[in-house]
Amino acid sequence: VIFFCLPIFIMPVCVHWRILVLFALVFPIWGQIITGPLQRQSLVRLYEATNGDNWLNNDNWLVGEPCVNNWYGIECDNYILGGEGVTFIQLQRNNLSGTLPESLLLANLEINLEENNIGGTLPDGWTQMLLVTTIILTDNNLVGTLPESWATMNLLDLRLNSNQLTGTIPEAYGRYLYFLQ
Repeated sequence: VIFFCLPIFIMPVCVHWRILVLFALVFPIWGQIITGPLQRQSLVRLYEATNGDNWLNNDNWLVGEPCVNNWYGIECDNYILGGEGVTFIQLQRNNLSGTLPESLLLANLEINLEENNIGGTLPDGWTQMLLVTTIILTDNNLVGTLPESWATMNLLDLRLNSNQLTGTIPEAYGRYLYFLQ
């Protein structure tokens, strides 16, 4: 019997090879998200949507690959199936402005964009991200309501305080209220 052990959330998880193949068939985009060009394209969309040329620090952005060329505010790690991927976007207090891109095709990720000048609404397309544990958008200029679809992301930490969000918290968040700010 052949098992593969994958480092998921700092803890190795061992699965039978047939389950790994089934997972790859059900989620064929998984490997591309982690190691393929979609990772770079998503970060370029973030850069362009938030006026990256005007950030306080945009060192190495748009040069080569984010993990190889050490893009400022991007942390990477070797994980799942041996690929290197972005695990942390840390661009707080960096003069990001504009709006959030409609989608980011990334996985196994934490995002911190607090204390910037990001406006617009919270994009429904962010629910396409896999295994996102943290989104911190505190102290921006976000408007609109909290999308009910975001409750499906099963976030461990969601911080949206000090924005201009309105409305009520959707009922779908009822089980997650302990981490919502």
